[in-house]
Amino acid sequence: MIRACPEYPVSLRDVLRRGVPADPRYHERLTEELRLVEKHGLEPMFMQVRQILDLMPDVPHNIRGSAGSSLLCYLLGITEIDPIAWEIPVTRFMHDLRPDAPDIDIDVPYNRREEVFERVFKKYGNRVARVSNKVHRDGEFHHWSLHCGGIIIMDDAIPSDMLLRDGQLRMDKNDVEKAGFYKIDLLSSRALAQLNDISDRPLFDYPREDELTAQVLSSGKSIGIIGGESPAFRKAATSIGVKRMEDAMLATSLIRPAAAEDKRSEEPLVYEDDVISAIAKACRCSPDIADAVRRAIVKGKGQEVVGPDGEPILKDAALRKRVEAFRAYAFCKSHGVAYGAVVWALAYHKARDPERFWKSTLAHAHSMYRPWVHPHEASPYVSTAPKQEEIFQLDSRGEWRKFGYWTSAQMIPGAELFELADGSERWRFCGPIAASRVWYSKKDHRKLTFLTVGVAPQTYINVTVPFGIPAGAWTAAEGVAKRGPNGEFTATLVRECYLGGPERRRKR
Repeated sequence: MIRACPEYPVSLRDVLRRGVPADPRYHERLTEELRLVEKHGLEPMFMQVRQILDLMPDVPHNIRGSAGSSLLCYLLGITEIDPIAWEIPVTRFMHDLRPDAPDIDIDVPYNRREEVFERVFKKYGNRVARVSNKVHRDGEFHHWSLHCGGIIIMDDAIPSDMLLRDGQLRMDKNDVEKAGFYKIDLLSSRALAQLNDISDRPLFDYPREDELTAQVLSSGKSIGIIGGESPAFRKAATSIGVKRMEDAMLATSLIRPAAAEDKRSEEPLVYEDDVISAIAKACRCSPDIADAVRRAIVKGKGQEVVGPDGEPILKDAALRKRVEAFRAYAFCKSHGVAYGAVVWALAYHKARDPERFWKSTLAHAHSMYRPWVHPHEASPYVSTAPKQEEIFQLDSRGEWRKFGYWTSAQMIPGAELFELADGSERWRFCGPIAASRVWYSKKDHRKLTFLTVGVAPQTYINVTVPFGIPAGAWTAAEGVAKRGPNGEFTATLVRECYLGGPERRRKR
């Protein structure tokens, strides 16, 4: 087991980077968290994270995951999320009944992460190593790969029999947990790189209410915002009618599979913290027990948390079914706050400085959208013309064929959207495909195709196609669709069309 790092005093109180506010809620919470830390022997984990952050004072970071639920992490300067101000309980991070050490995930700009790794390995040498993954084929172990960012740090040199090679463990994250080591994740974030190129303003220094920022998100004009540009996010943001930072955080969380499944309930469960609260209320138990119940159900291994009578604590079948939906991916509240804060900050700058915003977006975004979308969105503010354009003098269609995008701020010729005049309340659409996704239902073997189609300058429609189509190979689509009350379209007819795009002509 790792012992406390000798570089720091033993007491975590001695290394707090923020003063404890006079509000008694802070003192009570800090006392409780320090008790839990001492009980579970977690002092080294906090010390190690603080040490790593001391190696990168010039590198912006964002702590995501459940660590934002910890007041101790906030007072140590590990996270910028004040859980008292954001009304986040500590339960999702640590409690008396949690058997494993919580993770602290550190996001850094993707283009500076290797630099951070170099600093860590320079400081700790052969005491640090990266975690591996076990890759299986046909149910059998096949080979090792490198974990996306997990590291462990030991007091002494890591034994050679624990290593695959210098700096890489012969252990995956489960092995690390079983061995009692603390895994710290150094993860890449393109959104932080995008934001850092625009401004060095602290992430939680942006106003929690701002009309211009809210307008970008509530109008669905968030393309280019890493983490906030997907069709699903744009739909959630417009449905909510984002007015403040909290709404942006909610929108980032609602689109996760578990929350999306439950959003039609009278009191929807959005965050994992909501699940804990619902179980505690229904079972009249402590949050610690409620989280143990949640974890047992979500892990789905047939384990039950039982009461003194030997019966399962959670007897409400309807609530159990809703909790089981959280076997799919979901956010804890502090994770939603961390993600949503970045989206809100980027929207703030998109509203005020679109030129700088789009220069950074074009430099850092790796988008789900087709290659033409970001240059098209950016074209009113920055030049996207390639040098070759001066030689060839191509029109929009020619540019699209040659480069995969065009430089005019206008939509590609031929794109359109209009209501048919036959009284059927149907609309005809035609335009280049901005994004496509196929969804398959294992339950009834149905396929749905979701299209985002450009129909006018910087204007897109989302079209649900109630059957599978090979849209991934299509350049553009045309069809007829019914328009719902929320502005979404459901196609009754759709086919590939040719607008001079770069991929292939439709076979006629």
